[in-house]
Amino acid sequence: SAVCSSDLSPTSTSCPQFTLRQQVGHLLYVMDTASDRIVVLNSNSMMPIDSIPVPDARDLAMSVDLNLLAVSNHGTNTVTFIDTDPTSPTFHTVIKTTALIDTAFNRLGKAPGEIVWQPDDEDILVVCEDSNSLAIISARDLEVRKIIPGVDRPRLLAVSNRDLVAGFQTNLYYAFVISEDGATTIFESGPDGVQGIGFDTFIGIPSLENQSGFDSPMAVQPDPSSSLHGAYIAYRKNGKGSVALLSLKDAPIGPRP
Repeated sequence: SAVCSSDLSPTSTSCPQFTLRQQVGHLLYVMDTASDRIVVLNSNSMMPIDSIPVPDARDLAMSVDLNLLAVSNHGTNTVTFIDTDPTSPTFHTVIKTTALIDTAFNRLGKAPGEIVWQPDDEDILVVCEDSNSLAIISARDLEVRKIIPGVDRPRLLAVSNRDLVAGFQTNLYYAFVISEDGATTIFESGPDGVQGIGFDTFIGIPSLENQSGFDSPMAVQPDPSSSLHGAYIAYRKNGKGSVALLSLKDAPIGPRP
């Protein structure tokens, strides 16, 4: 089950006083969907410094070490990986394009959308909007690990860390997949099978306290301070913008038998 705290509001509407400015600038990656490319900007001057062609980009995710950029390509059912390591000889080039095909179960991930790099640098997860599924790519070799069906019209995605020494101490990570209609489906990581510790698949839809779902969901982000795999969800409530904090309420303690 899960608990949902709605209508979170800031304690102050004032912004902190401007004090410092980064003078050199970092790299900012922007999707130019009209021209099928990723544009690289200097984040200080906002001047373009490079351009990388990609087919029908829909979303971006950066690796934990900042050395790879994953791009979900909606129309080609692929994920492109771009080298973003300035010290690499292949800097700002495509090093791999992964087709979303699960050969073990003959599944195809269609129309990949929101993509997230798991915070422990373990997997890359991407919702597949037209196949009603979640594709999981291994961060180790950038190949599809599995494609899991069973989520209706997935649109938004948030992924947690593994809980090693806090929270439920299951040594698992969780993902919240939010559908177009506001329903939330929870994925639990593995490994599964003999001597596995998790299911490595969807484990169900949480029972929310005092509501059935999230009307017109717009965004979801993990709560890094939560030990219970929390996520903030932006949606509409009674015609107004609202933010809810969704977190797991209970789970079996320790690894799965």
